[in-house]
Amino acid sequence: MHQMKAIEAARKAREHLLWLPGVIGIGHGWKRTGGRKTDSYGVVVYVREKRPLAAIPRGERVPTRVGGVATDVIAHGTPVALYFRDIG
Repeated sequence: MHQMKAIEAARKAREHLLWLPGVIGIGHGWKRTGGRKTDSYGVVVYVREKRPLAAIPRGERVPTRVGGVATDVIAHGTPVALYFRDIG
């Protein structure tokens, strides 16, 4: 049941979170701490790079919770298309 709450929270927060500078994707999954999976399922926010909290203006920070569900920020880098197929 907690997983469904995280999925719904990710769906509802998606548009808002994608407007934050550096955010490149939104998902849901098991929260990780120190590279290890925890027992907490939440909203996953993918960013180009992690920065110190003090370096991010308050209005541009990923919230610690959305829809009552914890967020997990994961550095992903800049997405690169590996393959492009013209379907036109």
